[in-house]
Amino acid sequence: MPRPVWLYAVLSQTLQGIRVLDFSQNLPGPYLTHVLHALGATVIKIEPPTGDPLRHLPPDGEVYRRLNNGKQIFCLDLKTQEGCDAAIALVRESHVVIESFRVGVLDRLGLGFSALKAVQSHVIMCSIRGFGNDPGRAGHDLGFMAASGMLHALGGEIPRVQIADQVGGGLFGVIAVLASLLNNLRNDPIARHIEIPMTDALRGLFAMELSGVPGILTGALPSYRLYRTQDARFVAVAALEPKFFTILCNALDVPELANSGLCMGDEGAYTVARLQEIFEAHPLAHWRDVLGGIDACCEAVLTPTEAWGCDRPPALPVREVDF
Repeated sequence: MPRPVWLYAVLSQTLQGIRVLDFSQNLPGPYLTHVLHALGATVIKIEPPTGDPLRHLPPDGEVYRRLNNGKQIFCLDLKTQEGCDAAIALVRESHVVIESFRVGVLDRLGLGFSALKAVQSHVIMCSIRGFGNDPGRAGHDLGFMAASGMLHALGGEIPRVQIADQVGGGLFGVIAVLASLLNNLRNDPIARHIEIPMTDALRGLFAMELSGVPGILTGALPSYRLYRTQDARFVAVAALEPKFFTILCNALDVPELANSGLCMGDEGAYTVARLQEIFEAHPLAHWRDVLGGIDACCEAVLTPTEAWGCDRPPALPVREVDF
């Protein structure tokens, strides 16, 4: 997983001096701390003797390596008193604690919020939960998207990006942690326990659905949809504003369609069919040349390889530290 370049280049020292203790596994929590590390935080990742399950995910644990590059990795058995004592010692020196256990697990281990607050008076504890209405229920990204309505909104297709894990858990968690750190910086620092319910977070992304006009930005408009090319690739037309759609229509030599970008019904269907006919006359490479020369909010739909400029970013090392 590539480092968030924009964060690294601009804000890489923002959290310098902040120490994050990460008990989480799989994708949501480690992605959250991946971003915090990119912002300059020191991240100490705690794993059980069996390791994070991501270590065993094909291909050869590469996702794990990319996600945890730059973190310090400690192996602790929290089921033992020795392991819990070591964890408490690390909490004393930490500002933020991330966890994604089922509700009650850390309390039973003596590592719940009350215990952490007793040793670190202004600790920020962020708990990532799958289901807001049943925070103890197990699940993974696909299930969270199904329960939130996101999977249905995506047409029932499994996306290649883990939206619930990385956005619902990871990025919403980043926002909550940063807000808590800012609050402690601007006011008397206090301990705070944050819970991030991923399914509820995903429901918060349905701004258009909740506006009473669902479906507008799902391909119903001629000026906002995908058009197939001659070689079965796609062009993404996002020319919502009339000025951009006019530029596109002029470039495609159909200026008579310029006022139909936001039309639905028969006029919209005719406009879509006409534009589809035009785009299917040439392969994607042709349209990349044409669209690259105009300012019309249109882009070729690239593969990850084309977008990155390589098959995959090089693998990154993980620093392992024995405790």
